[in-house]
Amino acid sequence: MVAEARAVTTALEGTVQQKQIEKTDNFSQAGNFYRSLDAKGKINLVRNLAADLGAVRDSGVKHKMLAHFYKADSEYGMALTRAVKGDELQVKQLASKL
Repeated sequence: MVAEARAVTTALEGTVQQKQIEKTDNFSQAGNFYRSLDAKGKINLVRNLAADLGAVRDSGVKHKMLAHFYKADSEYGMALTRAVKGDELQVKQLASKL
């Protein structure tokens, strides 16, 4: 279930502006960060994330998160998927729907 964004309902005074984002970019910043790391930094990042993500018991939640990392950078997503012994095909399929 995806939550829909809704307008702020807080009472406001004065001049305010609220504008819907025309195109969201949920993945490039994480991908850029990963690609900016040297080889050791990438290994450390994947190792640290895998320690927590590997403890997630719900396979659906785990694979959805892996798909987000894959969408940010395919190498990043696959390294993390392998580290937690996830299903690579499932990750790719989920990522294609994001």
